[in-house]
Amino acid sequence: NKFAKRKSYKKYVTDVTVRHLLEHTAGGWDNLQSDAAWIQPQMSTEELIAYVLENVPLDHKPGTKWIYSNFGYQLLGYLAENLTGMTYEDFVKKSIFAPSGVHDIQVAGPSISEKAPREVLYYMSGNNLGFDPYEMLPSERIGPWGGWIASPIQLLMFMSRVDGFPHRSDLLSTNAIKQCSTPSSPSNNTYGLGWSLNIMGFNGWQHDGRMPGSAAMLVRLDNGLELAITVNKEYSERDFFHELGYVLHHIGNNHDWWNDDNDLFYHLHN
Repeated sequence: NKFAKRKSYKKYVTDVTVRHLLEHTAGGWDNLQSDAAWIQPQMSTEELIAYVLENVPLDHKPGTKWIYSNFGYQLLGYLAENLTGMTYEDFVKKSIFAPSGVHDIQVAGPSISEKAPREVLYYMSGNNLGFDPYEMLPSERIGPWGGWIASPIQLLMFMSRVDGFPHRSDLLSTNAIKQCSTPSSPSNNTYGLGWSLNIMGFNGWQHDGRMPGSAAMLVRLDNGLELAITVNKEYSERDFFHELGYVLHHIGNNHDWWNDDNDLFYHLHN
């Protein structure tokens, strides 16, 4: 409401909906050109949002063009805080991860002195990008779009509770899962709500991301196989994720041990 009272918004800003943010069709705030989530590092989340809404214009009418936007997730995280009265991290842990049985997960601290127990060290690839993994934005800024740290096992446990498969009960309704996995026209039918769909040779859902010093990929295939990979060294080359995808394809195509009815998650809690 406090933002709604402002009069100086750029064109299209007041037309953006939650769905636009979830499917990255808000119309701008592009990651590749000038990622609005990274600018003004001295600002709080609230200050950043006010600044971007007033000073960074959208390029297209919402709902007409797919443009991946970290800042869109920044807005969604801030919205969750205002609706629940909780911090973003506490809300997600309590409402999503805890019911999923995921407890060894948190938003990373911005410096090595705030390193979590058992958290790895992060390394750059020596490509002179000018980034330092330990000179990051405050945790409350990066949480909604790139700040979570977890092991592949924890990622897969979360995935097993939102995948629509019958093996474990889902946190989301059948309709919500259908919405997440239905591609949008502006994305050329390759993106739903939070998930890339049927790309890189995967028949199913996929999400990848990277930060200075790290990268991760989470995949849910239509045949029931789910895979996660995390690395603590980041490379600038775009085909890096295609190489990660190749590794996961190799695992899925050359091993049949995954087609096992034993619940391996059981051993994490017993």
